[in-house]
Amino acid sequence: MYTQLGMKVQKINRVPAFDQKPYLHRTFYSTWKNRKQARSNFEKDLYKLLSNAVYGKTIKQLRLHMHIKLISDPNVAKCYIWRAT
Repeated sequence: MYTQLGMKVQKINRVPAFDQKPYLHRTFYSTWKNRKQARSNFEKDLYKLLSNAVYGKTIKQLRLHMHIKLISDPNVAKCYIWRAT
């Protein structure tokens, strides 16, 4: 877009590349199929929640979660400080 407006590219440092694969396709397809064949609202909601839960767990950022321990004993605190993380 910017090159069409007259901006000139001088240098390209890196271009990220990755392969996309439909690794959750079978899971979502089977829950979708089961949801279509469901006989009650409970079953429909169950399969919908299963799909949402799988998607939510795969998309969340695990590095944002921290494990915090409150320690009042200095000796125990030293053990946790020296422990490699």
